[in-house]
Amino acid sequence: MTLLVTCVKIPDEWEKARAIRMQVFIHEDTFDEEGEFDADDVHPSALHFIGTDVEQNKVVAAARVLVDDAKRKAKISRVAVLSECRGKRYGTAMMNAVEDYIRDRVDLFILAALVDKKGFYEKCGYSSIDDEIFVDEGHKQCWMTKPANPQPEV
Repeated sequence: MTLLVTCVKIPDEWEKARAIRMQVFIHEDTFDEEGEFDADDVHPSALHFIGTDVEQNKVVAAARVLVDDAKRKAKISRVAVLSECRGKRYGTAMMNAVEDYIRDRVDLFILAALVDKKGFYEKCGYSSIDDEIFVDEGHKQCWMTKPANPQPEV
């Protein structure tokens, strides 16, 4: 199966991203709606992405990125894949596409991973900053980073 990832440009696409986030973060993971949709969603540097399962012609994934051009870093967040589409490598495809879209603007990707999703992000090349665990709305998380343009080993 193929996931087509696109940067959200029109309100209809934003509503599809919002619906994915509602399903995954509010209904499944029990985050509060107030905390899920915040000022970062409308921040001038925010980019939103949707992933469409090409065979089903259905939006099944979403992600958000805040790009800090001055510091050359990007905070990836709100990465979500519908439960019935997990295990198809759509999360990895979403991460790769988002990273590729902004790679030339940044040197570092950063994200706050739910502790139970840490293994997924490690498979995507992310490393924990330290052993610190913080709690947000009752969910344990940790900070992870990945160089955007790693230098080849010699």
